[in-house]
Amino acid sequence: MKRAVARAGCALLPLLLAACQPSPGDQDPVPAARVEAALADPAKLGADVDAKTYRQRLDRRGFDPAQVVRGRELFVAHCASCHGQLAEGAPNWQKRRPDGTWPPPPLNGTAHDWHHSDQLLLRIMRDGGLSYGEFYRGAMPPMGDKLDEADRLAVLRYIQSLWSDEAWTLQQQLTRENPGN
Repeated sequence: MKRAVARAGCALLPLLLAACQPSPGDQDPVPAARVEAALADPAKLGADVDAKTYRQRLDRRGFDPAQVVRGRELFVAHCASCHGQLAEGAPNWQKRRPDGTWPPPPLNGTAHDWHHSDQLLLRIMRDGGLSYGEFYRGAMPPMGDKLDEADRLAVLRYIQSLWSDEAWTLQQQLTRENPGN
């Protein structure tokens, strides 16, 4: 009997150890010193306001500063090569390419990103630009295999932290009223 219990315990051990491993969505928190350094100069993040105003913006929107800084880091690693280091977009982003796709637009609130709901922006990040339909014809690759849900939300919060209060308010209203758009 004891051997059967021991064998069962040994068989379960790998499962128990696997359950203790961090999932892809588990990230180490951004160290407070790194958050403070990033928030001290929001222009380096792409924000168009001073540090005090940026912190107030995050607070009004209920954004976790560490999540925003993590989103910025993920943006630089996965998005900035196309959308620009400060989310300024590609040159001539309003003109279709010869293949019919659109260049990467600004994501800093100066283009149309805030015209779409949180749900749609997260879906485009996950599934790619072609998932949105023929008119959109964005060439953005799907990021679902590179960024998990928590990562995509952090990137979205970073992007939204760059938007004016007017753009943010209108986008949140759209998100409530028409979450699929």
